[in-house]
This record gives sequence, structure tokens and C-alpha cells, in this order.
Amino acid sequence: MRSSAASSTRPSPAPRPDPAPGEALTGLAHVAAVSFLATRAAPFGYFWVGLAGGLALSRAAWREGARGGYAAAIAAMLQTVAVLGPARFSGPLTHALCAPLIGALERRGRPVWVQVAAGSAVRLAHYAVLELYFIFIITGGLDAFAGSYDRLFGWLLPEGPAAALIATLLVDTMWATVFTVLHVRTFRRALWRWDAAPAEPVELTDDQAVPPADEWHPRVDPRILALVAAALFGALLASTAWAVLGTVVLVLLVATAITGGDRSAVGLGLGLAAFFVVLVMAFGLTGGVGLEESAQRAVRAGLLVVVATWLRAAAGADGLRDLGRGTLHRARFLPAAPEAAVLFGRLDPGPRLVAGGRGLISRLRAARKRPNPLADAVISWVAAEAAATPDPDRSPAPAEAAPRPRSPRATPSPESP
Repeated sequence: MRSSAASSTRPSPAPRPDPAPGEALTGLAHVAAVSFLATRAAPFGYFWVGLAGGLALSRAAWREGARGGYAAAIAAMLQTVAVLGPARFSGPLTHALCAPLIGALERRGRPVWVQVAAGSAVRLAHYAVLELYFIFIITGGLDAFAGSYDRLFGWLLPEGPAAALIATLLVDTMWATVFTVLHVRTFRRALWRWDAAPAEPVELTDDQAVPPADEWHPRVDPRILALVAAALFGALLASTAWAVLGTVVLVLLVATAITGGDRSAVGLGLGLAAFFVVLVMAFGLTGGVGLEESAQRAVRAGLLVVVATWLRAAAGADGLRDLGRGTLHRARFLPAAPEAAVLFGRLDPGPRLVAGGRGLISRLRAARKRPNPLADAVISWVAAEAAATPDPDRSPAPAEAAPRPRSPRATPSPESP
């Protein structure tokens, strides 16, 4: 057992003076992309799978500052959209919003409680947006949401719309705090264990090393496809009338016949659409909305996912990457957008994403299902995958000044979780 004096005088970890910090930033952006792709495709364990990407982004912000961390986050999220399309985009988005902030605060020497408070606030704001979308777009309004809440929990908790909203806020606040504490805890643990993690390179098989010959190339300009998808989204959000729903289905059928499509992500999209149809139908019937209105809202929820799936199929991964590059070019006046554009262009388009995702899932499966072993499995994978990523020739952005030394009282010990 170590003495308290020894633990209080141990210096805070500081980044090594690497000759090209931006090279590490590319590897960390790749790690985040792999992790976020696995999060969107995994049926369970979302937080721990996405935590790997969150740690990478926190590490990027700790090394390069908030701008570098958010540039890596933008590049990683655009990469996931290119591979899987917009469906389930919100899954890893919480990590992308919260993780760079935590790394930047650690870089500036802010105490743990500040990191937890700031991260929890960001998570809670994101949860609030998702809840509003779910209540007013998916389930059919506050009355339907409150009706389902009353039937499920009215025997135990107060009833009514206000009670439903308060209960939702309390639950979201609890999970936002828990997840942020786990993230901060794991990141501070990673500061001591990162360099000790084995840098095991990811081996690519022959079929992964070469991109598939039948990779889809869009027949129509991806910008036109994006405009069509946006118009269909707008129509679905504006009305649940059967005429509107039928028109959207007809347009999708005609558009699919014209554009063709890459089917690699269609199965996941259709499965997610079916899940939302069943979920919204159950919510509506439980909340007393009525059969017809519940069916309309359920079909709309499914079609929202189908439109996103069609866009990915029609544009293909290359088309969505072109859209992402064009968007970053037009938004280059925004902070982190130029750096994100450079990083996005350097990310691997597919083979290493597949191998890296399999490596992450295998490490999590082999780890004991306890917080510390899972955290160590995530840390070791992030360090190894980032080190194995091919380095670019130059940095996308100059590094900021090195982090200031932490005060002894705020220094984490290697044995602490």
C-alpha cells in the first residue's frame, strides 16, 4: 500500500514532445471512426464500444487542444455516415460532443468535478434534443407520451404530462452523470496506462487489404440525392397523412429504380426501420392514441429510417464522402473545419475499419464484465490501433502549447480507477 505522501508528490503525466503531433491525431481520428462504426452496428454494449472512440477524442484534445479534438470528432462522424449512412447517427454523437471537451479541460488542469459537470451538461443537452424528437415526432406528442408513461408507471409514480417530463429529466440526468463519470474515470486511468499498452498492429487479411472490385459508384450526383432525401424528410416531418406517406413510398420506389444502389447497409437500415415501426406502434396503442393514428406515426418513423438508408445506398460510400468533403469546404470558416477536412481525407475508406472493429469487439468479449477490466481492454485497444494506423507525411494543424502541470492534489494515481 502506497503512502499518501508518495501519491501526492507524483508528477502529472504530460505528452511526449513528438516531432509531428498531427500524425498521432490522424491515428486517433481513425480509432474514433472504427469505434463509432461499431457502436452504430452493435446490438448491445453501446457505451463501452463507443467509449473507445471517446477516449481517442479526449486524448486528441489533451494533446492538440479542443480544436484538434473536435476536428478528429467531425472527421470520425463523417466517416461513419459515409460507411453506414445517416441512420443511427445519434448513437456515437454523444461521445463526439462530450469527449473532446473532457480532454481539453484535462489539458488546462481543470479539476475532476469541473470535467464531470461540463461533460454531463453536454450529454444532458443532447439527450434533451433526442427526447423532444422522440416525444413530438416519433410518439405523437406529449399526450401520447404521457399516456404511455401513466399506463406503465402510474401505479408507482405520479401521473400526468408534467410528471412524465420530470421523470424523464431525472432519468436522463442520472445516466448523463453516470456515463460522464465513467468516461472521466477511464480517461484519467488511460493517462497513466497509455504508453504501457502493447502496440499490437492490426493484421489485414488478403481480402481486406484490397478494396472490393464491385464498390458502388453513384449514377446521380450525390448533391441531388441529398436534396431529394432532404425533401422527403421535410414531407415526413410535416405530416402523417396517408397521402403524404404513400407519395414518399412512391418517390422512393421510382428513385431506387433510377439510381440503383449499394446494398451493403440496406439490411441494417431495414431492420432498424422495422424496430421503430413496432416501437412507435406499441407506444401509440399504450398511450391511447388510436389505431389509425398510431399506424400513421409508426409508418412515418419507419420511412424516416428508410429514406436515410436509400440515401446511403444510392450515393454509396464514395458519394457520401464527396458530400462530406464539400460540406467541410463550404464550412471552412468555422473552427476545426479545415483540420477536419484534412483528417477526413486521410482516414482509411474501409479495410482497416473492418479489421479494427473486429479487434475492438474481440477485446471487449474477452475482458471480464467489470468496469476496470473493460476500461483496460478499451485503453489497450485504442493505444494499439492508434499506433498501428499509417502516419501521414505532415500534420493537419500545429500543436498548441503543452498542457500545464497538474497540481499534486488533482493528479491521478496509476492504481486509481
